[in-house]
Amino acid sequence: MVPDAARLSSQRIALPQHVPHYSHDSHTFERSFSCYRCCLRVWNGGSYSDRVGASRDGRYLFTVTSGKNEIWLLPLFGNRTPVPFLKTEFRESQPRLSPDGRWLAYRSDESKRNEIYVVSFPQPTAKGQISTEGGQSPVWSHDVRELYYYSPDHKVMAVEVKLSVPGGRPQFGVPRALFEAPVSTNALSTFEVSRDGRFLLPLLVDRQASTPMTVVLNWLQMLKAK
Repeated sequence: MVPDAARLSSQRIALPQHVPHYSHDSHTFERSFSCYRCCLRVWNGGSYSDRVGASRDGRYLFTVTSGKNEIWLLPLFGNRTPVPFLKTEFRESQPRLSPDGRWLAYRSDESKRNEIYVVSFPQPTAKGQISTEGGQSPVWSHDVRELYYYSPDHKVMAVEVKLSVPGGRPQFGVPRALFEAPVSTNALSTFEVSRDGRFLLPLLVDRQASTPMTVVLNWLQMLKAK
C-alpha cells in the first residue's frame, strides 16, 4: 500500500512476499531479495540472515547474523572484508543508514524491549535512544530531517531531527504519531518513504467474509414429498 502524505490517499500494489524498497529516484521500487543474492555472492557463504540493507551511495551493505542478531558491515570497496559493526550482549537488527551516511538507526532490546536507537557511522562512538514506547523498522526521510518507525500499537511514528551545526551531532525530538498502519510485523516487514512524502507499506488487508454455502441432502426426496 502506498499512502500519500500530501493527498491523504493510498494505492494498493500487489507484490510477492518480499520487502519492497523505493529506488533512489523514488519513481520505482525494488525488492530486497536481489540485494540478498548480492550479499551471498560477495560474502561467499558466510552465516548471515536475509535481513540486509545498503547505503544510498552503494558503498556499504549491512546484514544481521542469524541467531546472535549482530549487525555486520560489508564495505564494497578495498578488500571487501565484512566486519562486525554492533556486537553486544543484546539483539540488534533492522539497520538503516541515514542518507548523508553519518548515522545508523537500528532496533535493539537493550532496554528489555525493542526500541529504536541511532549510532554514529562509520565509528559507533555516539549513541542515543529514539523511541520511548517501543518501536521497530526505522526509516530516514531523504533530507534527514525526520526518522520514522512502527510503534507497537500499529502506528507510523515520526521524530524530528535537528542539526545545530552542519556535521554536528543531531538532536531528536519527541516521537509523534502520523497515522495508523495495520502492518505485518514479521522479521522482514519494513517500509519506505519517497522524496515527496509517499509511504510504501506492507498493510494487512481485511478479507471480505465469504457467503455461507448450504448443502441440502436427499433433495429429491424433499421434492417428491411436495
